[in-house]
Amino acid sequence: MTDPSLRSQEGNGEGMIDLDERNITTAGDVDVTEGTYGRISCAGDLRMTGKVQADSIKSAGDLMARGDVLVENMSIFGNAEFRENLKASSVSSFGDLESRGTVDAGELKVYGSMKGKVFNIEKLTVYGDIGSAEEINCDSIEVNGELHIEGAMNIGSGILNIMGHSSVNEIFCQDLRVNADEGSYKGILAGLISRGKGGRLEVQLIEGDDITLENTTCDIVRGKNIKIGREARIRRVEYQESLEIFENGEVKEREEF
Repeated sequence: MTDPSLRSQEGNGEGMIDLDERNITTAGDVDVTEGTYGRISCAGDLRMTGKVQADSIKSAGDLMARGDVLVENMSIFGNAEFRENLKASSVSSFGDLESRGTVDAGELKVYGSMKGKVFNIEKLTVYGDIGSAEEINCDSIEVNGELHIEGAMNIGSGILNIMGHSSVNEIFCQDLRVNADEGSYKGILAGLISRGKGGRLEVQLIEGDDITLENTTCDIVRGKNIKIGREARIRRVEYQESLEIFENGEVKEREEF
């Protein structure tokens, strides 16, 4: 008798379920219910219900998860929606990723859009946009595009190459650089951005060690070494070791502490 936790819906191709290794490979769509698996590979849409744990998950179509997902490596080439929590060692998303729970990952690469509540990521790379998030915590982050964070970003090292109007409530960091020059965009995003279309970041508070800002509007910037560059408009800077203002950067109030 077939294990009731393994149900595949084959599309135009053939599917294979390895009950011994609990691997699933199908050229069509597949439904996976609660359980522990080895490899899950789907050329169509992948739908998961209940808590699913797997060594690897690959979906060439859209992915819908209605329970917690625990996986080592995940690749999604369509859109992905997680109704609960996602925990993974590495995730690559080539479409739109949306989470209603918490995302915990060693590495997350997004080539598209990501939305969610709380993201706890060691290394986060985004080529596209962070459409909305309540909180982002990561050791390192690189964003090439637009971002909207309702709460705080707690980061170690960060590079934000801004396109369009972006907003963050608070940023706490060790090392942060904000760029808004079309020359800063690279790789997959470079061909998608028209010449001369930079962006702007609006923040209430930025606090860290080494901070370099361009095209940024911020109420308070506080740190050790601070550089305020082109088109940056800062109401107040509180610095410990150095403050450099270059090009047409603007600081209304400054205080060394």
